[in-house]
Amino acid sequence: MKALAFAVPGELATPTGGYAYARRMIAELKELGWKTQVLDLASEFPCPGPHALARAEAMLRGVPAHVPLVIDGLAYGVLPDIAQRLRHSHCLIALVHHPLALETGLRAE
Repeated sequence: MKALAFAVPGELATPTGGYAYARRMIAELKELGWKTQVLDLASEFPCPGPHALARAEAMLRGVPAHVPLVIDGLAYGVLPDIAQRLRHSHCLIALVHHPLALETGLRAE
């Protein structure tokens, strides 16, 4: 059976478009025979503190190396150091359905 881990920045049941997109992808992958593991990284993303980052890295490292990691863009964009460390052991896939930098109403900083 094909397997992958899907890391989301918070509760997958969150009623927004990005989470609905992720839920649909996961459901469709299951229909295609993929075993999917959902990792709830933390609701602090995209502004995680040190504890949330350490927890996220531990969760991602806990996925076997042969299992691809699909990481929602809201989390992936703030994990450059963790992604750098994981890239040698895991296949990393960033799911970017809407770049945060293009979001309206956000200050540049």
